[in-house]
Amino acid sequence: MLLPVLVSFLAVATSFERGHGPAYHQHDVLRRQVGTQPYNYTGYLVPSYSISIPRDHFTDAGHGMYNNRYFINDTYYQPGGPVFFYDQGEEGISNTTAARVLAETDGTTAVMELARQYDVLAILWEHRYYGLSPPFPMVLSDPPRFSPRPVYEPQGAPESWQYLTIEQALEDVVYFANNLKTGQYQNTHMEQLSPKKTPWIWVGGSYAGDRGAWLRQRNPEVIYSTWSSSPPTQAMFDGSTFFNGVLRSLPSNCSADVRAMIPHIDTVISGKQGEEELLKLQRLDYVLGLATNLSNYLPGSYNISEAQDVFTPSTLATRLWQAFSTIIYQSYGFSYTSRVFCDALESYAPGAPGRIQNDSYLNVVTNLGTSQPSPSGFLAQHNGNLSLGMEAMMYATHVYQAYYVDLVFAVSENSSDSPPNGFADVASWEYQVNSQFGWIQASNPENVTIISQYFNISYYQQLTEQQYLTNATIAELPDRPGVAEINRYGGWNINPSNTMFTDGEYDPWRAATVYSLESQLGAPGNVPTTEIPACGQPPKNGTRYGTIYPGRVHVPDLAEEWYLPDIDADYSPLRIGLDLFTKALDVWLPCFGEDEVDGKRKRFVA
Repeated sequence: MLLPVLVSFLAVATSFERGHGPAYHQHDVLRRQVGTQPYNYTGYLVPSYSISIPRDHFTDAGHGMYNNRYFINDTYYQPGGPVFFYDQGEEGISNTTAARVLAETDGTTAVMELARQYDVLAILWEHRYYGLSPPFPMVLSDPPRFSPRPVYEPQGAPESWQYLTIEQALEDVVYFANNLKTGQYQNTHMEQLSPKKTPWIWVGGSYAGDRGAWLRQRNPEVIYSTWSSSPPTQAMFDGSTFFNGVLRSLPSNCSADVRAMIPHIDTVISGKQGEEELLKLQRLDYVLGLATNLSNYLPGSYNISEAQDVFTPSTLATRLWQAFSTIIYQSYGFSYTSRVFCDALESYAPGAPGRIQNDSYLNVVTNLGTSQPSPSGFLAQHNGNLSLGMEAMMYATHVYQAYYVDLVFAVSENSSDSPPNGFADVASWEYQVNSQFGWIQASNPENVTIISQYFNISYYQQLTEQQYLTNATIAELPDRPGVAEINRYGGWNINPSNTMFTDGEYDPWRAATVYSLESQLGAPGNVPTTEIPACGQPPKNGTRYGTIYPGRVHVPDLAEEWYLPDIDADYSPLRIGLDLFTKALDVWLPCFGEDEVDGKRKRFVA
């Protein structure tokens, strides 16, 4: 899933100018100029509202109400038009995010392109316990845990976490759809906005895509149709197979080298390659740590004797994981992550001068990478010398670290996005992961491919818990997440009607989607089809309506990728997805209301 990334929040000016749209609009989007940007950036202020929602939908114990936020753009709405519901998922919504989604300040978005075509009321929804929609105030833990980050929890934790469940969050949407007229947003056509009178259509990606598929199956009387992009519908504790998507994207030479070098480095760490090789690795790791984030400056002197004292297998394993991290890879894809690493790995020149030549270890990590890559790979070029391969891995790791820091800095400079309560959002997500989802993205020691066995599930789980959750919360968590509660909706086999599933070919989350290739885990091998199923009828014979985008990763189709140049400007997942979904809606929308019996919509399930 998307791990919220916090960047600096830019101040905005306070002058407003009315926007212009079609004849009917109660609340136009308001324009305003965002200041201090290095380029001419025009933002929008999208109106936000709130609705009072029960903390607990399933008991009568009087647990009280809380205010949940939502945003609306009704610029294109015409009475009788459908409602398009865009779910933000596991992240709070800043004004800038709302503007990107509902005002397209950084390019076309799926929900607003659909709004223009179908006279839609467009809604952006904030998930409970995220952003400014916590059922309880999110407070710093008291006393604070030892952590490099602030640690937040809902007031009254750990008991107050109990309402952060899949079922409570899904029921929020049902309650909202049936009670929109009681929220702050008001117009003269509120009665027509009921899901009994107009189709509610869900658009969402990743966890938000899950929620749309689950709700279409769970509450078809509320959600009439869903566009579910890259949804990991199969909950699983062991998420090590998520790296298989990254592995499949690697060039054959790089793939062969990494799959040989990682197990070798693990045996060096274990001491099986001898003390001399272990000392070499420890010293390379030490200077690599000194060089991290310092691509233009490296220390000329240091105390190498500390190398053994500060070395830990998990720290080195974490460095080697970074270029293949599913969190990073899913956002930037092969071209901007593992390709940088692979290009450096394959061009490492053993024994050639580095940028710092007065130290043999710094000389390795600052190698100039002047070798000509071979299609057969680095190891094949050097007679399978794994000790040299270890050097190449450390050099490539340094190149990638420096590149990635520059990349993130550039993205941050071009972004005014800062989710409210971002650190608290991460705590909420880690609670969900450890209580229900699983999806622990680390190595399974029985299946080491491109990730070290020392960056394993137990280490990753311990690390995230220590950084984001309090001791009291951790004590309340189950030994393993309750994945069965989620998988009862079908997991890999979920097949709701009126639903489109899309994904990227190399999405690391594909391992858990309906298009998973992980047959060894029991994935059924569903394939996409562009044959539109009949209204209310799920597709048959192991197919799902939708598509797989060649070469792409996680949720590539719900908006233009504002933060990076497109890897193929002539190939747009957004346009392909819109074309497929509008063709399907043109078939499904005319059937609205025809599937009712005694005033209630029938539940169509596979």
